[in-house]
Amino acid sequence: MGDVVITFEDVWYRYSKRGDWVLRGINLSIERGDFVLVIGCSGSGKTTLLRCLTGLIPHFYGGELRGKITVCGLDVSTSDIAEVTSKVAAVFQDPEAQILMLITEDELAYPLENLGLPPSVIVERVEWVAKLLGLEGIRYRRTFELSGGEKQRVVLATALVQLPEILVLDEPSTWLDPLTSKKLINEVVRIHHEHGITVVIAEHRLELVMPHSSKVIVLHNGKVLYFGDVGSALEGDYLLKANVGDPYIVRLWKYLGRIGKVPLNPDDFAKEVVKCILEKL
Repeated sequence: MGDVVITFEDVWYRYSKRGDWVLRGINLSIERGDFVLVIGCSGSGKTTLLRCLTGLIPHFYGGELRGKITVCGLDVSTSDIAEVTSKVAAVFQDPEAQILMLITEDELAYPLENLGLPPSVIVERVEWVAKLLGLEGIRYRRTFELSGGEKQRVVLATALVQLPEILVLDEPSTWLDPLTSKKLINEVVRIHHEHGITVVIAEHRLELVMPHSSKVIVLHNGKVLYFGDVGSALEGDYLLKANVGDPYIVRLWKYLGRIGKVPLNPDDFAKEVVKCILEKL
């Protein structure tokens, strides 16, 4: 077993003591370097689960939290939220809600200034992340003039510039067109591979993320319906049970009458489809 960086031990959570439980008895462990996709229909508890990882629950949202959540050795409930956010960076659905500064470069530097880092380190980090995500051309532009895709990349850069151990993303492609969504997810995948950052992402465009995921969490009514490798999740029809349906590659795979493990790599899948068509000629 690898180095465990996230654990949920019998976690229950509700936003008010009179409200319904949004998370119900969550137990799971995520290892360093995992790329974890969180799946579930609206209201299944995806966003709440991710808020637990960042310390927003319970420190910001309050409510009632039972059980224990540990992130990078820190007990989320008893640790200062600044300690948790020094380990975990988050990108949420609406980039405009996360952008605070008028100029892009100032936005990238802002979290480092809050950490009290020396100016020389801040300049070095900003230059690094701008190059990493191809933001050199918009460093001095006003943030409100950026496109949706550019804003989301800036928010991603603001998260990465802190050099987090864990990157949490809550449906980052929600307001993006398909091409921009693919580019953004590809950036996250590249960063994951090159820098070894643990990624936990909730995303409704499963076909973009699932081929790159090492593990899948399927949530249904606040409970973990499945947690494990991608292949078993697909073969066990857990996505259908969670009312999120199959990604298009699985629907086509079943339509073609193929059996066995679904090839999630797009190139491998295309080869299998061509092979199947040739067999039927």
